[in-house]
Amino acid sequence: EVWSPNFGLDITFDENGIHCGTGKCFVHISGKVTCVSRCTFPAMCSYDVRQWPYGIVSCALKLGSWDRVDGNTVMDNFDTYVIAERGLQNPHWKMLSIASSKTSKTSALHNKTFTVIVVKFIVERISTLYDICITMPAFVMASVNLVVLWLPLKSNMRYVVLMVILHAHYIFLQQLSWLAPS
Repeated sequence: EVWSPNFGLDITFDENGIHCGTGKCFVHISGKVTCVSRCTFPAMCSYDVRQWPYGIVSCALKLGSWDRVDGNTVMDNFDTYVIAERGLQNPHWKMLSIASSKTSKTSALHNKTFTVIVVKFIVERISTLYDICITMPAFVMASVNLVVLWLPLKSNMRYVVLMVILHAHYIFLQQLSWLAPS
């Protein structure tokens, strides 16, 4: 996806979008062993392309125990700093804010409760390449259009520059169609 940031703890995704790697195991003083596997989950993002290439994207990552309503899944002490430090692995996006909330919902099938954690991200596009690829050709074409106005009306050079400008406008619109979201 070109237009949505990739969140996760790993960079590789499988076909389902969820990838779990090998995790770390911790031995507590009581002898209890806890293993935590690092997983990557895709975040659902909604964005508005009206301000393209500059834009702010709102994303939500929902983690829950929908299939485990028996209470065996414990989702306590959830910290979002792990996602904030390592989650945004795309240099074209900047994390503006991150917030998490934890709710309990009741399953309609089993009439038991399960936990849902919603992590909301707000990211901003860093568009250095788009500044160069869009603003510079537009500035050059606008400057050449102004130069044409200073040429004499009956000059052949004015027609040559007109043909060059028309060709440059066509190339610029072709380039813009490749860069702009559809």
